Amino acid sequence: MLAQPSRAAQFTALIMNGCQFAGQTVMFAWANDLIRRDDAKRSIVIACMNMFSVAVYLFWSLLFYNASQVESNWYEGNCAMIAMGTFLLVTTIAVYLLQRRQEKQEGMTVRTYEAAGEKTDF
Repeated sequence: MLAQPSRAAQFTALIMNGCQFAGQTVMFAWANDLIRRDDAKRSIVIACMNMFSVAVYLFWSLLFYNASQVESNWYEGNCAMIAMGTFLLVTTIAVYLLQRRQEKQEGMTVRTYEAAGEKTDF
């Protein structure tokens, strides 16, 4: 995306860049599942995620893919898309690791209650 690619390579790269945003529904579902036991926390997290995504989508094309950048083949937008893809990868790995830690802690909590003979509703 940063070099002058052929038309086919440019089209393929733009399609792949657009696929990054298809993960939004997966991220919302994942966040909803991670916080399924706390309605207040879930509502705040989902609202903040929605607010951030609308703000990004609203200004993304205005800042990085405006008509004045056609001559430079949207170099700034391509750099921003690479940075966002990297940020998404790092965030996904961090959330996955935190999810595994949370599930391990919840599993230990369930075993503790069961060992004590108390009824659990997990």
